[in-house]
Amino acid sequence: MPDFSRDTFWSTVKPLDTGCVKNALKIVEVKGFRGIQNELHVLEFLLEHGHAIRKVTLRMREDDQHARTTAMQLKDRMVAKLSQLDVLIIY
Repeated sequence: MPDFSRDTFWSTVKPLDTGCVKNALKIVEVKGFRGIQNELHVLEFLLEHGHAIRKVTLRMREDDQHARTTAMQLKDRMVAKLSQLDVLIIY
């Protein structure tokens, strides 16, 4: 089995072929958000291609300081990029 490369994978995914991510996805909810790199890649991908997204909810454990810090930084970046986006962070 070949090595998995995140960069190669995300550059080959064609979400716009189906229009699903681009036109239909309106709400994204991540339960158990930990702020790890894989989660960030998926969220960035969805936000880049999901033109209909209006709400993102990140749910995490209250005692996970890394997740909280990462979520706040991510929220600032997401809102700066898409001003109409509603981002909820729930502990």
